Amino acid sequence: MIELFEEKKLVSALKNGSYEAFDALYMAYSPLVERFAYALLKNRSEVEDLSQNVFLKLWEIRSRLDSVNSFRSYLFTMVRNAIMDVLSKRKTSPDINLLPEAVLKDVSSADVLSSIDARKMGLIINMAVSLMPEQRRKVFMMSRKEGASHKEIAASLGISVKTVEYHISKALSTLREIVEKSTVSVSVH
Repeated sequence: MIELFEEKKLVSALKNGSYEAFDALYMAYSPLVERFAYALLKNRSEVEDLSQNVFLKLWEIRSRLDSVNSFRSYLFTMVRNAIMDVLSKRKTSPDINLLPEAVLKDVSSADVLSSIDARKMGLIINMAVSLMPEQRRKVFMMSRKEGASHKEIAASLGISVKTVEYHISKALSTLREIVEKSTVSVSVH
């Protein structure tokens, strides 16, 4: 892991065109970027392309890094934007105002969220929900956004209450995993 002081030195050297600094930052952050992206995209090829494109763009804009306060935050904002581009190319567009508050209560604790801005976490969760299988997404949205009971969801969708419970359990498990991976990826020092 790169210490904050070392990271600042590397970013400063990168601004001046140092290939060695770029390589060091790439080696330190590309695995984190790829884990973070894979948690949402679940496609190794897309993740590898995304990672390469993000670091290529970082090299291209290196001279503009003077205004960046936190390299990690900046990098993961670039990654988040790249993920959204991939999702839009898939013809899947997450609803930004979907349900972050209700889901955050289910999938995380205060100490986990302390390292990630709640708005960014909401976006990550929305993307993850948009990628769920259709039936699971319907069940989850009816439960969390509409506040429907398991019995109401089962009746509405023509499925059993046990199936509703299964879908909600699977959705929450997936979201917990993504929150944990995202928190580790963004908060690593």
